[in-house]
Amino acid sequence: MKGLNKNLENFLDTWEKDTIKYYQKLRTEIRSYRHAKELYPDLSKQVILTALSWSDLYGIPLIKKERLSKQKDLLNRVNKKCGNIISADNLSIGENLSINGTINAEKGKFEIETIYAEGYVQQPHFRVLIKQRK
Repeated sequence: MKGLNKNLENFLDTWEKDTIKYYQKLRTEIRSYRHAKELYPDLSKQVILTALSWSDLYGIPLIKKERLSKQKDLLNRVNKKCGNIISADNLSIGENLSINGTINAEKGKFEIETIYAEGYVQQPHFRVLIKQRK
């Protein structure tokens, strides 16, 4: 895919593997929604329900699809705002499996931050913010 440099590709590969391990581990630890909230009060409903219904047959293809979606979305948004990515060495995976950190691109250095957004009429979701650093 245009603009996908090796650092970003490696990062997304790591994200995919870590996410699969995370859900496999979580599935072995929780017995019910209530039990999950007792053990991990900050987990979102979506994460708990995904973990409770996890099976490798269903879950691994889902995560692979999500990886491609994140890759496409991130590249489109970054390329539009920042130009092609030069390096993505400083990206990290957050506790909620989000993407955070900095990238260098044709138009400068940019901060990538994933936030959890919800509102009165807005369905809860993760939003990736891209801001130019000064």
